[in-house]
Amino acid sequence: MALFFQRIACDPRIENPKLLSYYVTLPGGTHGHTVLQYTLGGRIQIVDPDRPASTLRVRYADEDDAKSVADWIRGDVTKARQLPLEEFLDRAPGRYYARVPSGLAKNDDPNPPEQPRPPGNSRS
Repeated sequence: MALFFQRIACDPRIENPKLLSYYVTLPGGTHGHTVLQYTLGGRIQIVDPDRPASTLRVRYADEDDAKSVADWIRGDVTKARQLPLEEFLDRAPGRYYARVPSGLAKNDDPNPPEQPRPPGNSRS
């Protein structure tokens, strides 16, 4: 979601945003991965949270067919599904939404937000 809010803040022309989850069957079992999918200028765009600085531009896939899009990412996808995010297009990120600070590497937050203390007894 942080990637989505970052992208929508940079370019409000984003359309049809979705989380695309796809699954592959490997010798150790079924493994899945989720990416951000959206349309910009009539073309499907994919952003992988493991590589947020790069965007995959998908050709010749049906944006509403999860398997069709996922097959452009990997050729061995056994199952895929999408979670629409359109309800968030007109919402600004709220206080408790995650944000990706620009210029920071993955898992590198120099100023983590202060966590509120739970009510009740606390030891001093």
